[in-house]
Amino acid sequence: MKTVFVALSGGVDSTFSALKLKSEGYNVVALTMDIGIPISKFWVEASKRVAFSLGIILNVVDLSKEFKRFVIDYFVNEYLSGRTPNPCAICNKYIKFGYLRDHAFSMGADLYATGHYACLNNGILSKAFDIKKDQSYFLCLVEREKFSSVIFPMCKVEKSVAMTSVRDLVQSIPKESQEVCFLQGTDYRKLILERIGHKRGVFVDKHGNFLGEHDGYFLFTIGQRRKLGVNLGRPLYVIDIIPEKNIVVLGEEGDLLKKEMRVSSINWFVDLKNLSFPMEVEVKIRSQHEPAKAFLYKDGRVQFFEPQKAVTPGQVACFYKNSIVVAGAIIDYN
Repeated sequence: MKTVFVALSGGVDSTFSALKLKSEGYNVVALTMDIGIPISKFWVEASKRVAFSLGIILNVVDLSKEFKRFVIDYFVNEYLSGRTPNPCAICNKYIKFGYLRDHAFSMGADLYATGHYACLNNGILSKAFDIKKDQSYFLCLVEREKFSSVIFPMCKVEKSVAMTSVRDLVQSIPKESQEVCFLQGTDYRKLILERIGHKRGVFVDKHGNFLGEHDGYFLFTIGQRRKLGVNLGRPLYVIDIIPEKNIVVLGEEGDLLKKEMRVSSINWFVDLKNLSFPMEVEVKIRSQHEPAKAFLYKDGRVQFFEPQKAVTPGQVACFYKNSIVVAGAIIDYN
């Protein structure tokens, strides 16, 4: 009997994953993380209740130092660089499929499982059956070798089925959240201001003309329209950020459209020797973005078939061929 360690949060998806694997005859052991933020204590307690209900062992792993270093500090530093981070993708790369995965195998796991909605085939990542819940975008920075001996029980499961099955068997399932966990529903600007404080800078138009003042370039992101504090009688958007000069450039919606971008830190899921470039792909440039057709070049250049709105440095780009993830990368500049 193979032993599979399941990353458990006490939520619907990870609970159903543990339940499903147990019903399939695996020896299931649960792992949960204490990442040093208030809500993680709730996750630990919820995971304890779930593990008790399922009759499985639970190990609590203290990853608070690692989470602060690789996720929270990264999050703040990206904004200080004038970029917009994706902390969930980074957490998957370094924490859930880094330290937590390694911990599982150090304790004798044969397999490692999480409740992510995604599929794997020989280490190749692809979209989940329930496309509305698909999380392949958030997993595309995880190196292919880290998916060795990993299984995703939610690959072909619909969310509605998971919710019904788990609620029949397990009580006190915590409510799911779409928020960044360590912000706990607060504005990310509060976290940055607590560390940095206000730094007065200026708004300019794309020609360099003065439009107003702001409290720091790090409080803005490409495409932002609200909370600008500049009124010219027409909608204005953040179209560029110049951190070294503490300048935020404002423009019109049309100024956000880009035909090209460049990406770096490309994480390939396919053998480059079997590919020809430029490669026609579909690319998501943020989690809620409808995949757009583009040409991907080996050196990280990307040419869209149609101009895309608010291409944002620091965000994750996920490249697909049909449902298969070809590569994941970080957007370098728009």
